[in-house]
This record gives sequence, C-alpha cells and structure tokens, in this order.
Amino acid sequence: MSVITCQKCGAENRLGQLFCSSCGVKLDLSKVSAGRGSTARGSGGGRGLARAIRLVILLGLMATLGLLCWPAVPAGDAPSAEGARVVPAKMSALRGAIMRRNDVTETFSEADINAHLQATLVRPDPAAGGYRLVLRDVRLAVGPDRVEVWMKSALGPLPISYTADVDVRREDGRFIFAPGAVRIGRLPVPGPVRTRTLGQMTGIFQQLQEEWALLNRLPVVNPRDGLLEVSTTAP
Repeated sequence: MSVITCQKCGAENRLGQLFCSSCGVKLDLSKVSAGRGSTARGSGGGRGLARAIRLVILLGLMATLGLLCWPAVPAGDAPSAEGARVVPAKMSALRGAIMRRNDVTETFSEADINAHLQATLVRPDPAAGGYRLVLRDVRLAVGPDRVEVWMKSALGPLPISYTADVDVRREDGRFIFAPGAVRIGRLPVPGPVRTRTLGQMTGIFQQLQEEWALLNRLPVVNPRDGLLEVSTTAP
C-alpha cells in the first residue's frame, strides 16, 4: 500500500491525507512511497517462490531415485529347475563331439541358459548386510540377432537392476557384441555412466570363459526366440 511519509516526524500516513496524523504538520504529497506492509508482503512472496522451487527440485530428485530403484521386469524365461545340470552336460557332449569330429546338434532353452547363468555367476554374499554391490540375479532374453541382458544387484538393502540391449553378429568365426541402450531401473543411462555400467556387466560375463570358447568353436550357432540351437558340423 502507498503511503506519505511525514517530513517532520517520519510517521506513515495513508495516501489522500493532507496533514500528518501524528504531529499535524502539512504533508508533502510528493513524498509517496511503498509502506512497510507492502515490503513485507513482497519479501514473503519471494520466500514462498523459493520454497516452491526447492519443493519441485526435491520431488524431482525423489522421482528420479524411485525410477532408479524400481527394478525393471526380468528379461527372458525364469530359470528352470534342471538347467544348472543340463547345460554343463550338453556343453561336455559338444566338446567331445568336436574332438571326435562327430555331428552333434544341441538345443538350449532360454530357461535352461538362465538357470546355468544363475548357478555360475551368482555367488552367496559372504558379507551379508554389508554396503557393497552384490549380484542377485541374471537373465538373458535370446532373439535371432539380439540379446537382452538383465541383472539385479543389491547395495545393502537397496535393489538395483540393469538392462542392456545387445546386437550380436559373427565375424571371422568370433562373436561380436555391440551394446545399445542401457537402463538402470526404469531410466535410460547416458554418457559416462553408461560406459561404466557396461564395463561392470561385461566384467561379470567374462567369467564364462569356457562358454565363450565353446561358442566360438562351433560352426553353427542359431539363436531364435527363446532358444539357442548349435551344431558341431557346418551345413
């Protein structure tokens, strides 16, 4: 609210008064200014805007954290009960057939592959309750020319899932894997974080040295939806 300040006593008078309500001196109508009440209201409005901005930022951070910790749907079929036994047995038969140059064809189901990965890569946490990243689950969804990799880890009580789309091709007898989109939880991962996440996922799969060596020795590897068909003899 605009006021007129008395040039003698400094009292604030409402706009429209001719004489000071405090000392009675005639007011100088050119001394119009904003009253203290207006300034307080203006400051309060500024503080309210700052609080609103902080609230929006906080809600945004909470939503981002929620999406990061919200596990993505697991890829592929759930591990089978017998896969941890069946896959190593089939791998042994294939290695023997290669050495004897026998014609053997084997089919690996997605459920059996995921059971083998679970048994091979996931280890009991020796420091249960500790705050370090521990692999809890790993699965693949097999397609004709791509694989979706899904992992679930835990950092103490905090669950974290990773998903990567991987294009697969064979060059000079060796398989080449070209990672595409990467997600942590439900959020896509950009830039340096993507590179670091891919490095962690690659490091886990590097433990499968026998599996990679066998795949590269097989002349026929036909991935299909949910299946992997291999043969020791080229067509």
